[in-house]
Amino acid sequence: MAVINGGEKSVPPNFFRYTFCGGAKKVFVFAIYYSAKHIFAAMSQGEAYWSVVEPVWASISIHGGPSRFLREFDAAPVVARTLFAAHWCHSEVCNGGLYQFFNNSTGVLAPEAVRSFHALGMPKLSAVVAQGVSWFGATYPREWSLRRSLLATFGGKNTFDEMNKAFFKLIRRENGGFLRAADIFALENDRV
Repeated sequence: MAVINGGEKSVPPNFFRYTFCGGAKKVFVFAIYYSAKHIFAAMSQGEAYWSVVEPVWASISIHGGPSRFLREFDAAPVVARTLFAAHWCHSEVCNGGLYQFFNNSTGVLAPEAVRSFHALGMPKLSAVVAQGVSWFGATYPREWSLRRSLLATFGGKNTFDEMNKAFFKLIRRENGGFLRAADIFALENDRV
């Protein structure tokens, strides 16, 4: 057993290397990086990726407009911002579909979500989100009011139905599903 993120978890036998220094009186235990997949097996699903997102959660605003979002997003570590964008897209789409994602302030990060899902080893899911982004034309409107206006004028809640079906299928299956892919990405890139 080991304590990982505040909770006791079972870990693979080779996760720890025991080094005996100074005879029987002093025993030092050094944890070594065994492999992301073995560590992942000892954690709750989503725990690894959330531990990377949580520290930047309050420092990246999706409500302050495109320039503020981009400035704060670009200031965050690459792994954290990749997981941040994928998390928001995943959460919004699973809650109300691509229409909700684009219609809410979270839509400001749609181009980043496309790149993030690709980085997580989910290229098909990335392509679905990219297809939704392309609905808005050659230049994606990061400004919330413009997206809402375009959706109200030219779209409707059913605009993205086929894309939603593909998204819901892929978010659970591609590369082991979002939570697994995000956790593995977080563990394999923990120093970036």
